[in-house]
Amino acid sequence: ASMNGPAFACAGEPVQFTNISTPVFTNSIWDFGAGQTSNSTHVFHNPGTYTVMLISEDGPCRDTAYRNITIRQRPTVNFTHVPLEPCPAPVTVNFAGTGATTYSWSFGGSGANPSFTYTTNGAYTVTMVGTDANGCKDTAQKSFTIHPWNMVLDSDTPGGCAPIPITF
Repeated sequence: ASMNGPAFACAGEPVQFTNISTPVFTNSIWDFGAGQTSNSTHVFHNPGTYTVMLISEDGPCRDTAYRNITIRQRPTVNFTHVPLEPCPAPVTVNFAGTGATTYSWSFGGSGANPSFTYTTNGAYTVTMVGTDANGCKDTAQKSFTIHPWNMVLDSDTPGGCAPIPITF
């Protein structure tokens, strides 16, 4: 028996293995450390080194192959934005991503600290994908609303006739 598969993968992502045994066997049984299955794709949820076992069967003939795979921890990414409650449009929002080596933003930006100018008021959702040095990814998403200018003036003068002096 013989198999192909990656030597490294990221926690939480599907990993595909391929039976490349010759001659071609009629039955393949995979064991990823949690019991046997006929499915050659597996998701390892925790970092560590695992041994994958392939049992190839054809009638009374049976052969076994083993392959180690190292599962790497995914990064934990996050981001902030300033201002927290931007208003009114057009307004430039500054973003700051953490936890990764490279960043990709849903508005088209890149880098850890991009800015974006919103030209209309409304609700927005920003998604950032952070990738670490091993190629493992995590996603963070936040929503905010750009409100129209809303000014409330409060005076200690209750009223009067024009012209009226107002003190704030």
